[in-house]
Amino acid sequence: FGDLRNQIEELFDGYTMEEIAGICDGALIPGTMCSTTQEALREPQLHVRGMVAAVEDPQLGMLEMPGKPIKFAGKEEPPLQPAPILGADNEEIYGGLPAWGGRLEELRARGIL
Repeated sequence: FGDLRNQIEELFDGYTMEEIAGICDGALIPGTMCSTTQEALREPQLHVRGMVAAVEDPQLGMLEMPGKPIKFAGKEEPPLQPAPILGADNEEIYGGLPAWGGRLEELRARGIL
């Protein structure tokens, strides 16, 4: 946005986000404050609603990630699982394909899988 961005930054320099939101509300300018990722992760309501999930990854340790965005009243939500280690599902995936099923050992030996 070039010069316009510079003008807006100069205009609001020294104001807090709350003050800017108040100015915009007073002028009937629609909008709201945006949180940084770090600020959002500290919001208690996101944790209460299960929007931030903690998952133990066997290689990386404890990770925080977005929870499932759609919730159903009265339904228990299963916990999120870490992603499988690369290649962990090869047997299941390739074993069910007629062209690959009998060649898994050969492909592993050649370093393809």
